[in-house]
Amino acid sequence: MPSEGPELVPSVYWYKPSGWPNLGDELTTLILSRLYGARHTHQSSVDDADLVSVGSNLNQVFGRAEMKARTKPLAVVGSGFMHPLLRAPKLPYARIYSLRGFLSMGLLPDLPDDVSIGDPGLLIPRVLDMQSAPSRRFGFIPHVSRIGDQALRGWAESLPGIALIDFRTDDIDRIAQEITSCEVVLSQSLHGLILADALGVPNAWVDAGDLHMGGSFKFYDYFSSVGRDFDLRLNAKNSLSEASAFGVVSEVKRSKIHARQADIAAAFESYFAESSVKYTGRDQ
Repeated sequence: MPSEGPELVPSVYWYKPSGWPNLGDELTTLILSRLYGARHTHQSSVDDADLVSVGSNLNQVFGRAEMKARTKPLAVVGSGFMHPLLRAPKLPYARIYSLRGFLSMGLLPDLPDDVSIGDPGLLIPRVLDMQSAPSRRFGFIPHVSRIGDQALRGWAESLPGIALIDFRTDDIDRIAQEITSCEVVLSQSLHGLILADALGVPNAWVDAGDLHMGGSFKFYDYFSSVGRDFDLRLNAKNSLSEASAFGVVSEVKRSKIHARQADIAAAFESYFAESSVKYTGRDQ
């Protein structure tokens, strides 16, 4: 139910690169605005934020000495670590409602019993009004940092007619339409895989080398939450064919997705209730 009482308009951190948006990073504000109708502002630094959600934000929260002196409460709904910390400190100001995956959960000491698991990007189908049927065989989602990599693009285009899906946007409706127009999505982007899972589109992880210091950690973290096989991937150093692509396709059980969606929604609603954040519901 929508919250009552004095309204808090939370300051929310999500990574916002200069020059262009990145859809994966924009999912936090899309969910807050379009699913919950919750007013919020963007905070460019996690140091002063009230909430962190979608993304690998927790190394900034738990891995920096400056954060130990903080007293302002910080809510965590669905975030994860970019790479494992040897020892994550217990921070009294951090209220953990949910985490992206079980690997992130394993890094934090003394979590409350009500912490749940799931990437909030799985909620995106709840903000969409769309019907689509596949009209093309394959789509390819490169990581936004590799969009200009001609060698990677050439590798993907060895599948004739493959469509490039560019995540340098905040237009979730268009991107969802492009994903669902494909029989199979090949994605180097973690949130490309997450959105394909959420939308029920078979997909394969493209491993084209480490994107971040954490290597595959964030992928494994998400995979642990929905039961994806850690070993299923396309190595971009190897030749690509329809047979190799279909050989590593993942299809997550819809029951698993629905369970995670329910847990994530409950985590958001608990945060709203405890923090006096008013929300009006979808499309308000």
